[in-house]
Amino acid sequence: LPIPSKPWQSIALDFITDIPVSKGFNTILTVIDRYEDDPFPAITKEITSEETVETVMREVCRHHGLPDSIISNGGSQFVSKFWKHLFKMLKVPPTNRQTSRQT
Repeated sequence: LPIPSKPWQSIALDFITDIPVSKGFNTILTVIDRYEDDPFPAITKEITSEETVETVMREVCRHHGLPDSIISNGGSQFVSKFWKHLFKMLKVPPTNRQTSRQT
């Protein structure tokens, strides 16, 4: 992957699960600014894809803007539901799935 040229241009997402419960939380959503590290809030393992998007928007995008890229480990939390909720929140219109290339 190319090295980002500025902070918050590219982020990586992952979950650290099954940690001891503290104040009702048992999971950490790690959001790594690939340019520099930054801490992130605790969450619960039961977080939904929609809540993950809301957390990323509130804790990352609100402070740093929308990153150019979002990288994940491909876990079930990040498969289509995450992107569906992200695009809905960003008001990106759905496609008709009929993409063609003119040659």
